[in-house]
Amino acid sequence: MKMRHYVALSIAALIIIGSFLLPDAVAGITDMRRLNNLVLTDSGRIGFDTAPELSLAQRISLAANSNADILPLTTGNVLDSQTAEERANSEILRFFQGGDFGFNYNNIQISEGLSSLIIDTMAPTKYMIVWEFDVVDDSGNFITLTLDDEKGVIVRLIYRLGTRDSAMIPESHFESQDELFFETATRISEMMTAYYGVSVVLGDYQFSGSLSYYRLDLSEGGLIVPMYGVVRAASFTINERV
Repeated sequence: MKMRHYVALSIAALIIIGSFLLPDAVAGITDMRRLNNLVLTDSGRIGFDTAPELSLAQRISLAANSNADILPLTTGNVLDSQTAEERANSEILRFFQGGDFGFNYNNIQISEGLSSLIIDTMAPTKYMIVWEFDVVDDSGNFITLTLDDEKGVIVRLIYRLGTRDSAMIPESHFESQDELFFETATRISEMMTAYYGVSVVLGDYQFSGSLSYYRLDLSEGGLIVPMYGVVRAASFTINERV
């Protein structure tokens, strides 16, 4: 009978939630400093019991937290690599169903998903698992998205126009780039409201020459979460890590 190797790791409040395979480098280095009360066996498996109940607003906030700890995994808790890819495909279709920004969601290629565990360093009982995907359509329009493992929704997104027959919003409809970028940020807020089914309003917008900074305010259950992003002529981001 093989002996188990128990690793003392550093976040005392982290509750145990499912089963994951961690890369050896992470198991041997990062986890020993960052996680606590988790049992790592000689097979590299790490066990969890119950995931925390996080609202959509909390998940969006955690996904954009630049101070969070991010640990690579090789699978998810609810989704595996195949089901995560299928969910990413369906969520992109739902996300872009309004037809804005020239993305052809009917003909896309999706990279293999990478899963990771995100932990709030200021409140370690708050954590979530996400999947990262790169997606390209037949015009070369490119998306990098972050998908929540438990709820299966997009929580972060970067969109870049391709090089062939691409158009986000026709510039000829606007008198200035500032006006174009403001309309883009407004449409993003409308897209997010339709996608999440909660109020997402444009809370702040600042034009700065070749780009604009904006803030969307997502409201859910009395909690308002800011979602920061950047608009350029050929790209935009949603829920930047700040």
